[in-house]
Amino acid sequence: MKLSFIHILASVVTVVEGSGGLRHLQQIDKEQLAAAAGTTLSQLHEALDVDDDETRQHVRKLGGKKKKKKKKRKKKDKDKDSEDGDSGGKRLTLYCEDKFRWRDKKKCLDWCLEADSCKSGAKIRIRRCGGSKMQKWKKDGSALRPACSSRLSVGNGELKKGRTELSGLSSGGKFTIKKNGMCMTNPHQPEDREKVSFRDCRKASNSKTDKWEW
Repeated sequence: MKLSFIHILASVVTVVEGSGGLRHLQQIDKEQLAAAAGTTLSQLHEALDVDDDETRQHVRKLGGKKKKKKKKRKKKDKDKDSEDGDSGGKRLTLYCEDKFRWRDKKKCLDWCLEADSCKSGAKIRIRRCGGSKMQKWKKDGSALRPACSSRLSVGNGELKKGRTELSGLSSGGKFTIKKNGMCMTNPHQPEDREKVSFRDCRKASNSKTDKWEW
């Protein structure tokens, strides 16, 4: 009597479950399968030869779909320097009076201190004041920090990791920011994107760019 296809499948599942998991049909001990099906090995061979491909497909279905490996999404490394995000802060501007007549302008333009980015080594410059979050700063005792990070502070012309001690930094009014007797300023009368660093205070005073205000 020829074995039914369902009979063979039921036997395969029995053998597979007993062996601890789904294996390829050709790897299953056929004598063990014949015993489970209650038939002879020759009858089993005949049935398997007839429906070999179809049997394999159905056995795979009985074993369930293979679990898809979940791809772990690589978390983008956050810039450790910019851990605080945009957390408040105020604009720091070059102090100006109309009588200074910078670049022969009758009225003062607003020039703000701005960092190129929130990373160690980013240059600091003067830019026209606007909505950039890189124009936001915080006074932390005697250190000047970008609002985007509590791990960075203003060094000589750039942001540095850690704390750079400055003198003259005030919470209000006009003030001169110094380090080692040098004044924080741009090279001469303001021009967009000029680098800011610590320079000779006399030259800064002559160009009237030696003072800042919040």
